[in-house]
Amino acid sequence: MKNFILLSISALLWGYGAQAQTVLPPKALSQQAQTQMPVNRNTQNSDRSQRFEVRNNLMKKANASKKAAQKPGDYQLIQPTQGEEYTLVKEGFSYGYSWLYGMFSQTLDGAISHAIKSEDGTKLFVQGPFFCDYYSAENWIEGDIEGDVVTFTFPQLVDEEVYDDEPEYNAWYYAMKLQFEVTDETTQEGWYYTTENQEFKFRLEADGTLISLEEPGTMIGECLWYEEEDGQPAHWSWQATGDIISKMRPNTAKEIEAPEDVEFSTWKLITGISSRSVKVGVAGDAMYIKGLFNSTGMSDKAVVGKIEGDKVSFENGQYMGEYWDNNTLAYFDAGNVVEVTEDGETYRSFRITDDITFDWDKENNVLKSSGAFCISMSPEKVIYYLMVENPYITIPAENPAVRSIQNPVLDSFYDVDEEYDYDAELYFDIPTVTEDHQILDTGRIYYEVFMDGELFTFYDDEYELPAGMTEMTEVPFGYESEDTYDFYASGINHGFTFHTRGFESLGVRLVYKTDSKNIYSDIVYAPGYETSGVSATSSRNIDSIRYFDLSGRQVSRPEAGVYVKQTVYSDGTVKTSKAVRK
Repeated sequence: MKNFILLSISALLWGYGAQAQTVLPPKALSQQAQTQMPVNRNTQNSDRSQRFEVRNNLMKKANASKKAAQKPGDYQLIQPTQGEEYTLVKEGFSYGYSWLYGMFSQTLDGAISHAIKSEDGTKLFVQGPFFCDYYSAENWIEGDIEGDVVTFTFPQLVDEEVYDDEPEYNAWYYAMKLQFEVTDETTQEGWYYTTENQEFKFRLEADGTLISLEEPGTMIGECLWYEEEDGQPAHWSWQATGDIISKMRPNTAKEIEAPEDVEFSTWKLITGISSRSVKVGVAGDAMYIKGLFNSTGMSDKAVVGKIEGDKVSFENGQYMGEYWDNNTLAYFDAGNVVEVTEDGETYRSFRITDDITFDWDKENNVLKSSGAFCISMSPEKVIYYLMVENPYITIPAENPAVRSIQNPVLDSFYDVDEEYDYDAELYFDIPTVTEDHQILDTGRIYYEVFMDGELFTFYDDEYELPAGMTEMTEVPFGYESEDTYDFYASGINHGFTFHTRGFESLGVRLVYKTDSKNIYSDIVYAPGYETSGVSATSSRNIDSIRYFDLSGRQVSRPEAGVYVKQTVYSDGTVKTSKAVRK
């Protein structure tokens, strides 16, 4: 629910449903926006009014090709034949379009594609023709090999959406050869249009490298075909997605391999408010760490550091392998995080250095550094998947003496929307480590919700509770409702949908249950709904809550109606208030 496209976004964004606009060519665009941001092409919608992402099939018919346009034939998605399989690394530039963010741009350095050369040597198949298009990543384009030239003849069908019950939304996406044309001489903005000649040629080097033989900036782009309509002739329309490829080379990078006799033990990498397992092994003056990047297929990839006394240094640019979840290479990049001020705005930015050095407390099994590292597509450019500042790696104590816990970290809040009848939703991260690097047992962590200064009770007639429970004030770490949006949990990120309305304050706090006592965090409030009335804190906890009907009889479980709510605090204070149950 919380994954976003965080690629380098150009300054020329389109809003959802906006009219066609011009774009800058890659060189000008890359000079204009050098934002260093995490990479994630697996997109989900953060707008709860649209629970699922809907692809925009109607990308601006106004962008008609100025060239002669031939209607596509009866094409099928390409199925590669058997042959030699290898990986191609792209060099160049890519555009993409998301209905949520509009248009974005990304360097291709480190982008990879599967390739298959047919057994007879006459065909070359390349998968994922558009790096910035998650939908077409599994599909292929086909080239003909003649001597030292590979020719891709377009159009080629690369994706399709067919709805039997709503055929008016059917769409077929084609790879086409496109070139940039300036439409505004003053700003040098323009658009990509199909060319008359739809053959895209590469020179095939002896080592398998493909060098573009086209004019610089020529694109293999994604297009839709539009029939004649409202006086506009039939035409191809670029869908703001495509790759400008200067070169594709076989991947020959070698991963770090630890000697077979290295014994690895499980440590914990602590990063801010959470931790995860890594493997650490030592052989002579070398230290190997596996699992710094624990995404699919990457958790066993290693980096190696050089031990010098009580210091261990890991060089920048270590290759970690092919990360196929996002079709890129993965590198360990060493660096520092610095504050940068531009145009009056200050932000934190990762800067590559030669290495990152850890202090090694061998006796207590602790590695710590004041530097930073990231996992990036490139060893020289910061296009990263994750970044860790001040890493702390240790073998945790089995039964840590926990004295305090960190506060939940607010992620997002959606207020009540009366127009669309949406309840409020609050999402937050639960710290699973203490400030002094002790790792918490998540089985002892719970969160409590406070409404108008009072502990809130979830009842099973309104919320989907754990099996066997009829009411709940303490929500266990990791609990997620199966059939509703009531409770959400993914890793340390948690949240809930709040079905009560008319509240003046809404907040959440954590509870850590030791064998002898409960330890509480402070309450973190939803923006605009900070504390009102009596606010519970770690020094003033609630001992009991009782409900009475208007006749003064105590009820074990309020149903619909008006009640008197009596709250007894740990300091002996008793508060009485009116409670209304819907």
